[in-house]
Amino acid sequence: NIANQPRQFDEGKVDIIDIGAESSRPGATPITATEEIDRLGAVLSLIKEQSNALISIDTYKPETAKFALQNGAHIINDISGGENGAMLQIVSEFNAGIVLMHKQGTPKTMQNNPSYENIINDIKHYLSNQIQAARDAGINTIMIDPGIGFGKTLVHNLMILKHLNEFQDLHCPILIGTSNKSFIGELTGANVDERIPGSIASIIAAYQKGAQIFRIH
Repeated sequence: NIANQPRQFDEGKVDIIDIGAESSRPGATPITATEEIDRLGAVLSLIKEQSNALISIDTYKPETAKFALQNGAHIINDISGGENGAMLQIVSEFNAGIVLMHKQGTPKTMQNNPSYENIINDIKHYLSNQIQAARDAGINTIMIDPGIGFGKTLVHNLMILKHLNEFQDLHCPILIGTSNKSFIGELTGANVDERIPGSIASIIAAYQKGAQIFRIH
């Protein structure tokens, strides 16, 4: 029951509540900013009233980000990595935080044979450039997410986890989102509702390699 979830999150000592009104799973179809804002409105109000956690909004649309920040959000979780200059300006204007995520392609097509010259170097180079763009826009609170499952094969995802410590060179807190991801199913054969053990194992592995923020379901 969504009405009770904010209190449950507080009881579980959740630091950040991340809200996404548009699915970014592989194959997902985008929605308009108007529809995204309509979906967010009531949920934002509820969480503000019932939780002490910081509010993060999972969006790549500047219009949605502006609405959310005007209505109590603290962080924008941008799967497009801050590539839209208007997004960076809005986050800066509100003195908010931003999560810069790496992905290859769009959610609709990103799992169609993703490829890299060197998965770790390619992602680090991209994130380094986006961190600089965010800083140039005046953003002070920057987190990075290498984007597990966003334009990555099973091998790519495992390479990211194995070498996650190398992203500490970028000097930003590392956010990792492995919870319930399909790579756990590929490794273990577990259906999506059976992936809690695999999710916990991946989070522990990421923590050991330097991740500081964990996005879970």
